[in-house]
Amino acid sequence: MMFMTPAGYNETTPNTTTDANDSDADPATGNSPLTNLVSGESDQTIDAGIYRPATIGDYVWNDTDGDGVQDPTETGLNGVTVILKDAATLAVLQTTVTTLVDQQYSMIL
Repeated sequence: MMFMTPAGYNETTPNTTTDANDSDADPATGNSPLTNLVSGESDQTIDAGIYRPATIGDYVWNDTDGDGVQDPTETGLNGVTVILKDAATLAVLQTTVTTLVDQQYSMIL
């Protein structure tokens, strides 16, 4: 089988769990491993995982009054380290990014 990933999507990592529940397609080629079937047989475990990447990001500012709202007098902050973590396990999900001169950060997931 060959799976052709649509524009704007990425392939998942193959062979990460049981054969019935993971992606079999090679991300570089879109091909699954070869399988031999004889008349009357079926193989319902050949599949491909694809996903549309998401982006998270925004602006970092000095919230001098601590109200969670950027007021006109509160300026942006450069050089702030931003780390994306899993809410349940606190494992780092995304490499660290640092806010730029415009106080913006962006992570493609």
